[in-house]
Amino acid sequence: MTQRRRIFTVYCLLAGCLIAISASAQNLPDAANAAQSAAENPESLWKIEIRDAITSWASAWQSQMDDLYLLHYDPAFEPEGFASVEQWQAARRSRLQDPEHIDITLRGLEFVRLEETEARVRFWLKYSRPGYADDTHKEMQLVKNSGVWQIRSEHNVQVMRLAAPG
Repeated sequence: MTQRRRIFTVYCLLAGCLIAISASAQNLPDAANAAQSAAENPESLWKIEIRDAITSWASAWQSQMDDLYLLHYDPAFEPEGFASVEQWQAARRSRLQDPEHIDITLRGLEFVRLEETEARVRFWLKYSRPGYADDTHKEMQLVKNSGVWQIRSEHNVQVMRLAAPG
């Protein structure tokens, strides 16, 4: 396991704990129901893992933690509209670091398991920063590498521009 993979795995474990703690603090019945559901139906565990991976990705984005954000992507990720991954990473770093703040809200996650270590997820993501806001219907394909779900591909199905915040 590479150093980068170890750091990412530790981060994901910590992020998962923070997400679980946050969910528990905000809504004890929902967190308890999710844990009970996973215990009763191990089939649903992969959905919980993917939901946690997407939540962790969005949290790193909103927190403007570019290194952690980029670690959510599979090494084989091929970005749309860029000549290279390096070019895409530079653009993403700039878009994460430049705004004063970023707000992200996820909703409507839908999961499809393609294989044991491969899944597709669709969801709506509301994004806002000073001077810009949108609501985007996203589709991602994720792969499970060394026990960690990562984004293999990402596609914006629909983007609706919203009134920009002050």
